[in-house]
Amino acid sequence: MIRFAITIFLSAFLLFAVQPLMGKYILPWYGGGAGVWAACMLFFQCALLVGYLYAHLLSSRLTRSRQATVHFAVLAVSLLLLPIAPELSWKPSSPHAPTGQILSLLVINVGIPFTLLASTGPLLSRWFSIALPTGSPYRLYALSNAGSLLALLSYPFLVEPFLRLTVQAWIWSVAYTVFVLMCAGCAWQFRRAADQSVASMAEGAIHSEQRGAAPDDHPSRHTMSLWLILAATASVMLLATTHQVSQDLAVIPLLWVLPLALYLLSFILCFDHHWWYKRWLFMPLLAAGAVAVVFIMFDELVLSAWIQIGVYLVTLFACCMVCHGELVRLKPAATHLTRFYLIVATGGAAGGVSVALVAPAVLPNYWEYHLGLTATIVLAMLCVYRDSRTRRRREREIVSERAHARSQPRNKAGKRRKDKGRVPSPPLGKWSPLPWLPWLAWGGSFAILVGVSVGLILDARHDLQRVVDSSRNFFGVVQVLEGKTILAMVHGRSVHGVQSRRAGMRRTPTTYYGPDSGVAIAVDAIRYERRSGGNSVAGHQRGTDNGIGADDGNLRIGVIGLGAGTTAALAQSGDYLRYYEINPDVERLARKHFTFIEDTGAKVDVVLGDARVVLEHEAGTGQLQRLDVFVIDAFNSDAVPMHLLTREALEVYFSHLKPDGLLVFNVSNRYVNLAAVVRGLAQSTGRHAVRIYSTPHPQLNTLAASWVIVANDRTFAESDTVKVEETQWTENESLPILWTDDFASLWPAVLAYKGDAASKWEEAPNQGQFVVDRAGLLSNADQKRLLRLCRELYHDSAGARALMVVTTAATPSINGRSVPPPRYLAHLYRRLGFETEEGETSALMILVSTKDDTAFVQIPKRWPQSLKKQIQDAIADIMFDGTAIDNFSGRLTSGVAGIGEMVRKAPKVRLSQAAD
Repeated sequence: MIRFAITIFLSAFLLFAVQPLMGKYILPWYGGGAGVWAACMLFFQCALLVGYLYAHLLSSRLTRSRQATVHFAVLAVSLLLLPIAPELSWKPSSPHAPTGQILSLLVINVGIPFTLLASTGPLLSRWFSIALPTGSPYRLYALSNAGSLLALLSYPFLVEPFLRLTVQAWIWSVAYTVFVLMCAGCAWQFRRAADQSVASMAEGAIHSEQRGAAPDDHPSRHTMSLWLILAATASVMLLATTHQVSQDLAVIPLLWVLPLALYLLSFILCFDHHWWYKRWLFMPLLAAGAVAVVFIMFDELVLSAWIQIGVYLVTLFACCMVCHGELVRLKPAATHLTRFYLIVATGGAAGGVSVALVAPAVLPNYWEYHLGLTATIVLAMLCVYRDSRTRRRREREIVSERAHARSQPRNKAGKRRKDKGRVPSPPLGKWSPLPWLPWLAWGGSFAILVGVSVGLILDARHDLQRVVDSSRNFFGVVQVLEGKTILAMVHGRSVHGVQSRRAGMRRTPTTYYGPDSGVAIAVDAIRYERRSGGNSVAGHQRGTDNGIGADDGNLRIGVIGLGAGTTAALAQSGDYLRYYEINPDVERLARKHFTFIEDTGAKVDVVLGDARVVLEHEAGTGQLQRLDVFVIDAFNSDAVPMHLLTREALEVYFSHLKPDGLLVFNVSNRYVNLAAVVRGLAQSTGRHAVRIYSTPHPQLNTLAASWVIVANDRTFAESDTVKVEETQWTENESLPILWTDDFASLWPAVLAYKGDAASKWEEAPNQGQFVVDRAGLLSNADQKRLLRLCRELYHDSAGARALMVVTTAATPSINGRSVPPPRYLAHLYRRLGFETEEGETSALMILVSTKDDTAFVQIPKRWPQSLKKQIQDAIADIMFDGTAIDNFSGRLTSGVAGIGEMVRKAPKVRLSQAAD
């Protein structure tokens, strides 16, 4: 018993340990996205099916002696395939047909060991039922799933963070060798069991654990069909729920572990003992979970993401317990054990194929969850109906038997004669005082089914109403959504680009690429260097106009991650933009619905394929790109492509950069401290990392973003603009994290996340957005320059001086009521914190109203009259110098630059004494 149990447990542990191990090897070769995991899961489910088929054929077609001999020979041959690490020659040279390439790689490298491990559970359970007929073989299946669950939970927390990939492969190979030896011991024990005739008698004596079934009863086709459908439905719900919680609700790495853990836990409980599964508990739980899921799918219901995740996971557990619990109720006698496991594995593989291959080709969106949940409810009702019909038929048989018994003639003693061979009929159940209760239950179940189905259909229809265009392929679902004033590209809950539909704002950079973003600062700094002909960006002085002429400072910019093409708004005529994009449908949607690429004056090339693979190929063939700025923007999606954040990847990037070029990482992520990873990469290679946080600006449709810029030396970090915008690394932050191709664990980066370090602008008035151009008077370059001027003033004075510019094209309002511009200016002055009892800030606010065709100003009261007169004269010159209105943007920017110098020299006074 112990030998069989340990061998089955070890095989299951190795089975689930090899899955993430092989995934870690091939993820960097195929883009690191969820599609790679889906392809791996498809292989593992199909290989599991092959293993179960092998176990069934071996145990049903060969004698006991030949079974042990053949299996031991195959195990010995599999040792020749160790270690299992795939060679670099498998690295793909083409991004096309990744699913087929992944399946071929896995078949050649781990196909035989994985199949043998998969066959161990059913094969040894069958051997156990023959060698030790008094034991329960189905409990070994529960033990097998316990080993799988332990491997699943231990890998991300105990194995991956502490062992290099090559070490993991060797340890797994050694453990596999131990497994082969233990399996050989089980085969030896099996062969030493009683002789063939005795074994046959033992098999005939084994009673099925299914009540009322004879040992040699052959399961009907209807029963076997239910095995298949129940297993397939549970598999569909597992994969669909994994997507629902790990991509649409919270893009949290490792969250996919929880659904799989619950799936395995349901196997463990249901196959351990029949009393774990109670219909009166789990079927109502399934109904309640389904109703709750329908409610939270609608946008009108606002709940915490963690509450929604909890609802989805509870519903998944109820679905799996119902499906697997009904499987246990239908399980056959031990003589049909391998057939049962084979059909269950076929169902699991069918569910995987449906989600990984069929659904992407048939369904435009992730609607597998809707179909799977509905199918689970239907199956639950069908199983209950099947049992009730069987029970009614049995009751009729009992009544018939008793009537037959009453009709028998009496003997001399007055007792009826007993029919020899007739099985005594059990007593009938007690009469129910509530005969309408079953009908009420059926009516309620049908109402829940209809309600859930209608709700899921309405949710799918609601999704379609918001979608302008969508694409679904190996890399997931990308949608273009239409709003009142914007057009957005999204993938799950990740925004890949937003473009304004307002006139004059089509070329405005949005989302993560605003004027204060790390990428905008890097591009401006390098452009200034190229225009000035200097050898460094240190000459980027305060107040310098960053609006570069069309023929000056041309740049070569590389970007990993196309999205909607928003980074093209940062380029100028004469620049060269080279995008690396793994999903070909992203390029199609970006060119079809967004105009960033069309509107830019730069030359644009889009290279399809995994960026790491393409860049290595270009470097190997001498096609170095000589980039000025290289933007790595591929980490704010549903998965973190870790192979783009390793030390080896960093060296590839710098091989394509000029010596003074800048490598810019968008590390915005709510759950993983990617900034610590980039910092670790820079320190390990002797380079310098600068961290910049940008604040949101609703008017410009920009979002809060985290950027880390890596340079070969400290020149960039010493520039004046960077000193203003940089958020310094602090001593109490997490230590730098170093990832390499051989050692990279996501868990330390998750643990290191403590929320972004506070940006210096988060506590500043209006979060440092000192320019609010509601009238649309300013060009992108002028607005950027004004923002830098205002921030430099605030930074240099340590918050003691502030300058803010607001433009409006309508009558300003407070709480929905129109007010005169001076009153609105005073209100804004107080609301932004310029006027506080303890404040020391002296702030100058300028409001330009195109409706009133004039400007209004708020000046601290204690400032000298001469300074006030100079400011008012400067504003008058801006508004009334007689030049054309189309030159107003440049005139306002130049005028405010001069006023800023006046503010720098203003005397320091308390705001409580200075309101004017």
